[in-house]
Amino acid sequence: MPRLSIIIPTLNEAEGIAKLLTSLSPLRQRGHEVIVADGGSHDGTVELARPLADLVIDAPRGRAAQMNAGAAQAKSEVLLFLHADTRLPAQADELILEQLAIGDQVEGNSVDAATAVGRNKPVPAGVSGKPKAQMPETVATRPYSGLS
Repeated sequence: MPRLSIIIPTLNEAEGIAKLLTSLSPLRQRGHEVIVADGGSHDGTVELARPLADLVIDAPRGRAAQMNAGAAQAKSEVLLFLHADTRLPAQADELILEQLAIGDQVEGNSVDAATAVGRNKPVPAGVSGKPKAQMPETVATRPYSGLS
């Protein structure tokens, strides 16, 4: 099964980064990598993230720049961009990879993460009763052309 590279752009996320990264520990144990792309935090985010992520990098400030920097370091063909305040379901990796495997891809070799996590049942944020923070931003497969 292909691995996921989970890329988290951060800026001053000390309050919640350890909780997020701890929640991703089971995914790391299943062979997925977690990359934190920090945009210049001054609140201890980087120090808190280092022991809980596979890689913590300094990136130019700005969500797109940080996501691109993380993607450039990723080892996997499947990229999952995740906000620092997002929490994934326990089996999110299996659901995402399952959807990609059955060809539920859309334009640009990306699949809407709500579709992947919802087992091919698109769930707009806020409609399912789950807060937006529980849904990842984007799942992309290579080639990844970056964001602007």
